[in-house]
Amino acid sequence: MTAVQIENVSKKIKGHMILDNLNFEFEENQIVGFLGKNGSGKTSLMKIIAGEWASTSGQVYVNDQKPFNNQKVLSKVCFIQEGNNFPPDMKISELLKLSKNFYPNWNNEIATSLLTLFDLDSTKKIKELSKGMESAVGVTVGISSRCEITIFDEPYIGMDANARKKFYKFLLNDYMEVPRTIIFSTHLIDEVSSLFQKVYIINKGKLLLNIQTDELKEKVYAITGPTKELEKIKNEFTILEEKHFMGNGEIIVFDQSHIQNEMPPNCKKNVLNMQDIIVHVTEKGEQIL
Repeated sequence: MTAVQIENVSKKIKGHMILDNLNFEFEENQIVGFLGKNGSGKTSLMKIIAGEWASTSGQVYVNDQKPFNNQKVLSKVCFIQEGNNFPPDMKISELLKLSKNFYPNWNNEIATSLLTLFDLDSTKKIKELSKGMESAVGVTVGISSRCEITIFDEPYIGMDANARKKFYKFLLNDYMEVPRTIIFSTHLIDEVSSLFQKVYIINKGKLLLNIQTDELKEKVYAITGPTKELEKIKNEFTILEEKHFMGNGEIIVFDQSHIQNEMPPNCKKNVLNMQDIIVHVTEKGEQIL
């Protein structure tokens, strides 16, 4: 089933094309990575899905309804950005009470557990919090909302590694208990990529890839070995990067059809981490298509 349908969506701001005729869908009840460089259009599309912005052309449907200025849709979508999510003069306790009234699937027990987990004082105002604590409040609202569609756009700014680890673990456990569509945009890809069932990679407002995580790991990898052997096979791939030194080299390849199941003599296939895969794919851009 489809949770979010994106049909011919473009967005222009001051004459600049931010999103360029996007056509794809986010399936329901999956945790997916929505990845790309800064300025690629990720946040713009997430704002459209969340009903904050309208597209210039095309249409987004959330559960078959248009989200912009649609209260029925907005209560089913929780969008947590990297900052400025909440009124600065509002106390945490007031925010949680407001959220409970707004989100129909809100879970108070989860919210209380997360306040304890992140050592948050509910009597404090948002403006009194450190950046990391403010992010922890955003994470608390995002998970506790249990919205059918929850969007996290770099939600952990200021949170230390231990707090981020707690967030990922709690998010996964709660998702396992109550599956929903979670769209996650992040630059700390290796930290959270194990959660992703699928990744969507966007570049310059266009979708480069829409692919299962395991399949992407199989398609993008490194081959090391003698330069003369690498030269014999490199035309069989899309080369994302290559480097050579004193007769040996390494090529990073995008293997469209799993051509090379066996390596040439003295060559070795090496697995890349997800962070490196995304960097190489976005650097190559539309040339991989």
